[in-house]
Amino acid sequence: MPWYFNFDNALGLAFHEYTLPGKPDSHGCIRLLQRDAKWFYEWGEAAADCVPDGATGKGTTVLILGSYKYNAQPPWHSDDWWKTRLSLPDLLLHR
Repeated sequence: MPWYFNFDNALGLAFHEYTLPGKPDSHGCIRLLQRDAKWFYEWGEAAADCVPDGATGKGTTVLILGSYKYNAQPPWHSDDWWKTRLSLPDLLLHR
């Protein structure tokens, strides 16, 4: 996969370039445009490969917030969604 940035090797989760079908459509990876996937790839430190005991090395921390409502219209079709600020949990703001 082009520009594959692995953030959880044990679960096989990553950011990577791929087609954007307009809805969640994978086992957990996050599909991105090429420019965004390349940015993550160059910016972050990927988790190390699995070792024999199943443990993985630590890479750049990834925080994914929110959930997707499968029966609703995709939120990014609304101008208001693009204007809404992301709220981080207090735990992260006071570190």
